Amino acid sequence: MPFQGAPSDLATHILESVVLAPGGGRMSGTHALAECPGAAGEIDFVAKRPPGKIAVFFSIRNSTAYEIRWSGSASDVLPPEVLQFAQRRLCRVV
Repeated sequence: MPFQGAPSDLATHILESVVLAPGGGRMSGTHALAECPGAAGEIDFVAKRPPGKIAVFFSIRNSTAYEIRWSGSASDVLPPEVLQFAQRRLCRVV
């Protein structure tokens, strides 16, 4: 999507979109993507309904925001292939 602003602005937009969504959640952590530190990140959430997890990976390039979202049940662990996919896709556009 078109986006004007810094990565921190995009992170705020993502935070608001997840927290304020129906059945939203609360933020549980943030991480820089190791493959492209300072250029792409991850925000983790604990969803209220249904109980679960949400991970949002994000980056900005040339005034375009890129997001990859993963969700799972409360007992799910983020599959390593999802993280690898996010790193390949988001770091490629940086």
